[in-house]
Amino acid sequence: LVCINKYDVNEENTHRIEAYCLSQGLPIPSKIPFDNVVTEAIVKGIPVVEYSQGRLAQQVEDLWQRISGNH
Repeated sequence: LVCINKYDVNEENTHRIEAYCLSQGLPIPSKIPFDNVVTEAIVKGIPVVEYSQGRLAQQVEDLWQRISGNH
């Protein structure tokens, strides 16, 4: 499985990653956008899902549910 982090920072690179994954049969369960909340959580030493209840934290939680089979 591949999760593309900060996919919206460089769309060309994102397309290359997606093409590679497709050619290798690798599923992409999620693409996470850039968000300063991640940096803030890192600085505070707190997981982003505990630091924030925003959109990005929800995407990370959704990804975890999909890959852990707890959906």
